[in-house]
Amino acid sequence: MAGGGQVRAIRDRIKSVASTAKVTRAMELVAASKMRRAQDRAVQAGVEASIDVWPQMPHVFPLFDWLPESRQAMSDIAAFIAKNLARSNRQAAELGELANAEVLQTAMTMDASAAQRPAL
Repeated sequence: MAGGGQVRAIRDRIKSVASTAKVTRAMELVAASKMRRAQDRAVQAGVEASIDVWPQMPHVFPLFDWLPESRQAMSDIAAFIAKNLARSNRQAAELGELANAEVLQTAMTMDASAAQRPAL
């Protein structure tokens, strides 16, 4: 019954593939949960964070520029970066203006203090 052994091997292989699919799905669910928690922590820390899920897409699919979904994902990524760089640059400018104002105030205070001290 060599044929029976081959059928059994095929059935075992199918079961193995099904088990692998279940393990993979479980790992995806755990990873998604971890990503959501990381996003929540980032948002709580004041950082803008977003997660975009693209079902049925292969890993690193945005690099496959022949896929329409890839072009959309890259466009979304570019928009997120541009938006946050602009926000970061505005914040840096505001902090810079604040720092410059503080430095100027400190220098003026030091000049006033020096003017009030008697000459040696």
